[in-house]
Amino acid sequence: MKKTNWLADFPPVSAKGWKQQIQTDLKGADYNEHLIWPSPEQIHVKPFYHVDEFKDSPKVSNTKATQWNLCETIFVADVEKSNRIAKKLLKRGADSLKFVIPSNTLSVEALLKDIDLASTPIIIELDFLDSKFVQNITVIPANAGLYI
Repeated sequence: MKKTNWLADFPPVSAKGWKQQIQTDLKGADYNEHLIWPSPEQIHVKPFYHVDEFKDSPKVSNTKATQWNLCETIFVADVEKSNRIAKKLLKRGADSLKFVIPSNTLSVEALLKDIDLASTPIIIELDFLDSKFVQNITVIPANAGLYI
């Protein structure tokens, strides 16, 4: 799955541009009085921070805390429609899928048709209790990332 640079879709905006838009949205209310607040440590927290305000750009951490993955949730009312939606979401950049299954009458095999289970973690949330249904989810290979 290729990663998409979502920021490339938007034009850059300066800190001054943001502040001007905020002033317009505030309709005359004082920016400092309404949007800057003191933290418990008495640090004045602004509504946004911009790269224009730094001498050097902040360093980006390479820890797991900054390695985000996008998981899309799909409520499965119609198996075929949910499968089409899932494949579309994966093409648009989702890294994993969560299916909310309301009934034990739905086919998990049809739901996961043509989805690469080796590279796409799947989360299944069941809105019912049925141990046989869980045991019968054999369509998913053992090496797939499945969470029930």
